[in-house]
Amino acid sequence: MKKHSDQKMKAAKLKSIVFDQLPIHDTCWSLITGVDGRLYIGVCGEMTGGLSAFLASYDPRTEKVDYHFEVAEVFGIIPEKGEASQSKIHYSLLSDSDGMIYGATHSTGAPLGDFLWRPWNCWTHPIKNFRGSCLFGYNPKKREILFTDMLLPREGTRCMAISNKRRKLFGISYPRNHFFIYDLEKHELRDLGRIGSINPQCIFLDPDENAYTTDDYGNLIRCDGEKEEIEEVGVQIAHASFRNGFHNVFYDVAPSPDGESVYGATWTFGERLFCYNFRKKKLYDFGKTFGGEVEEWAHIINSHVGGAGFWQ
Repeated sequence: MKKHSDQKMKAAKLKSIVFDQLPIHDTCWSLITGVDGRLYIGVCGEMTGGLSAFLASYDPRTEKVDYHFEVAEVFGIIPEKGEASQSKIHYSLLSDSDGMIYGATHSTGAPLGDFLWRPWNCWTHPIKNFRGSCLFGYNPKKREILFTDMLLPREGTRCMAISNKRRKLFGISYPRNHFFIYDLEKHELRDLGRIGSINPQCIFLDPDENAYTTDDYGNLIRCDGEKEEIEEVGVQIAHASFRNGFHNVFYDVAPSPDGESVYGATWTFGERLFCYNFRKKKLYDFGKTFGGEVEEWAHIINSHVGGAGFWQ
C-alpha cells in the first residue's frame, strides 16, 4: 500500500464575484478561461421572464469584472414583443486557440411577464415560441462581434465543443436532442439527427478531435470529425444492477493532463464517477460518487455532480 505524502496542500481561497450590474440575473452555467487569462462567464436569467444572457469576464490579476454584451441586444430581440427569452448560455461557451470566444444560447427562459415556460407547450405558439439558439463569435481584445447566426429553429443549445484543427463546433440541441456540427469557416450547420430523448450535458474530444457523448442509456457515441458521421463505441457507463442505464448521460467531463483519458460524472439516478481511455477504448467505473444506491426514481432532481477538473 502506498504511503500518503507528507506534503501539505495549500488551502484554496474562495472569493465571490458579484455581477452588481445584473442584480436580477440568477445563474452562471458556463465559465471558461480565455487565452488572455481572463475568465469568461455567461451570466443567465432563468427565473425572471424576459431576461437575456450577458457575456461577462473577470480578470483575476486585477479583480476587475467587465460586461461585454447582452445577447438579445446583439440579435435585435425585443423582450416586449413576448417571445421566449434568450436567457441562458448553458455549457456552450468556448475559446479557440487564437483567443476568440464562441457561444450559443439555450431555451429555458420565459417571455417577459410570464413565470414559467416550456418549449413543448409553446412549440407552435405564434408569439411565445423560442426563435432558435443565437450563436456568436467574439473578439474580446477588440471587443468586436465577429459574426452572428441562428442554429436549429425553436431549439436551444445544451452544450458544445470546439475542434480547433477542423474549425468546427459540435453541439446538442434541446428539446429534440439533435447532434449538430457548425463549420466556423463556411458558417454552415449540419444536423446529424436525434440521438435520444435525454440531453447529455457535455461533449468532449479525443486527441484527434473526434467528438463523444452518450445516448439515453449511457452508451458512448462518437462523431468522426472528418467524416461527420456518428457511430457507437461499444462501451456503456456502469449503472446499478437494478437499473438498465436509462438517464445515465454525461453531466461533466475533464481531460486528464496527459490527454489520454477523460474523467467525468453522470447525470443519473445514482451519479457515477468514471474514466474513459481513448487508446484502449476502455471505461473504468469508480462507483457512485457519494452515498449508497437508492431504488427509487425521484432523487435525480435533488442531486447533481458537476465541476469536474484537475488540480495541478
